[in-house]
Amino acid sequence: MNELFLSGTILTLVKTPTTGDTSHVVCQLRYSHRNRQRRILNLGHTFGHVFEAASGFSLSHGEAVGLGLAAAADFGEKLGFTKRGIAQKIISLLHEQGLKTNYAPYCTETAAELLLHDKKGDRSGIDMVFIKEFGHVFTHRVSTESAIAFLSSSCKF
Repeated sequence: MNELFLSGTILTLVKTPTTGDTSHVVCQLRYSHRNRQRRILNLGHTFGHVFEAASGFSLSHGEAVGLGLAAAADFGEKLGFTKRGIAQKIISLLHEQGLKTNYAPYCTETAAELLLHDKKGDRSGIDMVFIKEFGHVFTHRVSTESAIAFLSSSCKF
């Protein structure tokens, strides 16, 4: 089992065999402020929910959130929010646990359309959680257009 410390949050990557090869990403929060907890839980979920739905729900929720975590770190690096190398470290940890690390197959036109309907945003922007470096995560509103452009650049429609 590997753990990443993210600003008061221990992100534990666990592979749990249930019915086949189901994987889970577990967040254990150590915050007392409820709003902060809720926002931090969205780490990896914006892209994760999109990948889960774009896969026709063939990805488990945990697999999708793991991929979403990798994508959010990649996106953060491209935007200059995330320290270089963090995304690769996250991808390495996911890989060590036997989790999927390539989110490109799930970046589809459907995925881009789903971003427009994210509950944390609207057509003008999406509130996302980013990793600055291990030990520091934060929320930031990004334009929906930039998130879709990121998916488009990561994938082939």
